[in-house]
Amino acid sequence: MVASGPRMVLGLAMAGLTLSESFPVGAETKRSEAAKPVAVKPAAIKPAAAKPAAAKRVAAEVEDGDQFLAASKFYRAIKCYEHADKVLSENNPLTPRVLVNLAIAQLSLGRDEDASESMKTLSAKYPTYRSLQRTHLDAVFDAFQHAVQHTDEAATLLADGKTRAAITEYEEAIEHMPYNAEFYSLLAFAYRTLYARTKDEVAWRLAQRAFNAVKRLDPDEYEAIKADAVKP
Repeated sequence: MVASGPRMVLGLAMAGLTLSESFPVGAETKRSEAAKPVAVKPAAIKPAAAKPAAAKRVAAEVEDGDQFLAASKFYRAIKCYEHADKVLSENNPLTPRVLVNLAIAQLSLGRDEDASESMKTLSAKYPTYRSLQRTHLDAVFDAFQHAVQHTDEAATLLADGKTRAAITEYEEAIEHMPYNAEFYSLLAFAYRTLYARTKDEVAWRLAQRAFNAVKRLDPDEYEAIKADAVKP
């Protein structure tokens, strides 16, 4: 999560996988084909004893999370999976599925550190699922890795005072991961920087559009940066 100002997106290391008016209108509504819910069918894990009504509620919540994930509504999917993860026991067959899909949703939304923790938990508790991680998360990792190359370049350009070029790099990152709220945060700060230097009202309108995308995609992220969503 971006607390204040732009920063370089961290590389993601988990379970043996290491990921060492120019605003793209509508990019945040593109459907991500990589972010698909994982249907885990473990044979070796026995269901935990639970009250039927409670078990049905949790199962329904996981299904809701899968529906949100399939529809690229990552913030809502995360809420479902996080609550289910708190309720489910380790030997419940739904737990690995929840952790994998939670990581996919977190990474797609830009919460790379949270995704790393989810996959570390999965690997520690269920070593046999490492191959499943590689199978179902490679597409998300690939998109993330390509996007981070652009954000790293953007950070260098910003340090050199090349704000417009940095903006182009952030837009390229968003093309790779159009639901990543953090990338919109970084883009918003870049436009805000451009406005502070030039007083160009177009730059400020584009900054506001990017801030609004953050608010729509990840309200928690927006809460962390909303104080900066005002004219400098």
